[in-house]
Amino acid sequence: MINIVCKSCGTAIRTSGEYDEVDSLLGEKSAWYPDQYPCPTCGGKSEMVLAIDNTAFRSLDLHDLTPEEAFAAFNGLGLPEERECGPMAVKEAFKCPVREVKCDLIRGTNRTVLRSIEFEDGTRMYFGASSYGCTVYRIARRNVEEVQGA
Repeated sequence: MINIVCKSCGTAIRTSGEYDEVDSLLGEKSAWYPDQYPCPTCGGKSEMVLAIDNTAFRSLDLHDLTPEEAFAAFNGLGLPEERECGPMAVKEAFKCPVREVKCDLIRGTNRTVLRSIEFEDGTRMYFGASSYGCTVYRIARRNVEEVQGA
C-alpha cells in the first residue's frame, strides 16, 4: 500500500495493487518519488508517507484510488469524481457566474488557448484539445469544508 499526502491542503491518496505496477507508476521508479507528487487538489507538492496516524485521518481528504487512477490524478487529470464532464455536468457548472478565465495568447497570432474557467462557487473547469474540438476533461468542485470556512 502506498500513501501520498499533501501537507498544504490535506489531500491524501491511498493505493495498492500489483507491486511492479504500483512501483513503476508511483513508487521508487516514479519521477515523483519520494516528495514531488503534484497534488491533484492544490497543485502543491505531495509526499509519500509510510503510514497515516489514526488521528490524522480526521483532518485528511482521503481518496482510495487504483494505481491507474492515482497516476492520472498526479498527471493533472483530476480525481475520479472530477472526470464526470458530460453535457449535463458542464451545463450545471455554468449556472454559476464566472469569476475568472485562465487563457494565454498564442504567440504571433490573435488567438487564445483556453486553460480553465473558475466559477464564483470555486468550481474549476479545465479544457484540452481533441479531434472533436475543445474538450472539458476535468471539473474540480470546491470542497464542502472550504465553502463552509469561507
